[in-house]
Amino acid sequence: MDKEILDRMMIALMGASPTDDEKMAGLDNQPVVQILPEANVVKIGGQSFIDRGRAAVFPLIDEIVENLPRHKMIIGTGAGTRARHAYSVGLDLGIPTGVLSVLGFFVSVQNAKMIHYLLAKHGIPSIEPAQFAQLPLYLAERQACVCVGMPPYAYWQPNPAIGRIPPHRTDAGCYLISEVLGGAP
Repeated sequence: MDKEILDRMMIALMGASPTDDEKMAGLDNQPVVQILPEANVVKIGGQSFIDRGRAAVFPLIDEIVENLPRHKMIIGTGAGTRARHAYSVGLDLGIPTGVLSVLGFFVSVQNAKMIHYLLAKHGIPSIEPAQFAQLPLYLAERQACVCVGMPPYAYWQPNPAIGRIPPHRTDAGCYLISEVLGGAP
């Protein structure tokens, strides 16, 4: 960027307040850049696939491997029945929504690790949430990457309108990955 553009941006930002809707709207006049428009976000459901074991998971792994030459894939994992069991026990113990979210997150981590282990011999890496910024690099190098489907709200998960079950789980997390990176859900 040239200095004139930077100077105008700085003046606009310095004179604006993040609570001034009119000034903030004037700053948002550029189209959003899609970081990974060619990437497909694929969610492997916990209940629909992983909980059903080998009979469901192995054909899915074969399908992913077969499509590696043709498609870039960000593979997120659901939590499934084990998370629902943890939510049930947590509700019975009076655990708040944020802590229930953490319990569901760790089940999604377990499922991501299992899928990764099955894809590792094909060179497919797995990333932890702290490595999210490296996802485009891994995707460019290996065509696919496995990640946790749960959004990173953890203890700050918004409370639901009714009850305490975390309202934003792995479907929301995979959607947010697609939204942030400009991929195809």
